[in-house]
Amino acid sequence: ETIEFKSNGDYGDRIVYKYDSKGNEVQVKHYADFYKSITKEVNYEYNQQNNVIKQSLVQLLDNINEEYRNEYEYDEYGNYLKLLKYRDKQLIGSETRWISYFD
Repeated sequence: ETIEFKSNGDYGDRIVYKYDSKGNEVQVKHYADFYKSITKEVNYEYNQQNNVIKQSLVQLLDNINEEYRNEYEYDEYGNYLKLLKYRDKQLIGSETRWISYFD
């Protein structure tokens, strides 16, 4: 949990974090004026390799509801070599990694 204060010392925003049993962040809620109302909520889902596969974002004040998804390709050691990033089912980016292994 994080509490932000205004410049005059009053309570500002409050951010509450939730984690799964593996220590992965699964939810973040932002409250305006400390406890009064939720302004933003982010939820995360993970695959077996503990990589984020889905991020759902809801911003209530701006009426924004977005979904981000990640698709991974792994090598035989379980390290991802390719990552495709989507926002609302549209490809927005990719990442390719080359990993060298030494004996």
